[in-house]
Amino acid sequence: KDWENIVTCCISCNRRKGGRTPHQAGMRLVRPPRRPERAPAIRITVGLRNAPESWRDYLYWNVELDDS
Repeated sequence: KDWENIVTCCISCNRRKGGRTPHQAGMRLVRPPRRPERAPAIRITVGLRNAPESWRDYLYWNVELDDS
């Protein structure tokens, strides 16, 4: 996979960038993109038990979800 097209930003910057690349939007990255470490991703998933219903289609789940 190519991690050079995946970045994180605040809501305001994300709206400003829209569907364009940062270069097309006249924005620059604070630091070069890098492949994320595996451990932080694992720690994040532990806290997703109470994720909003609207997020479910966008999150990776390694178990079947209960509809209750």
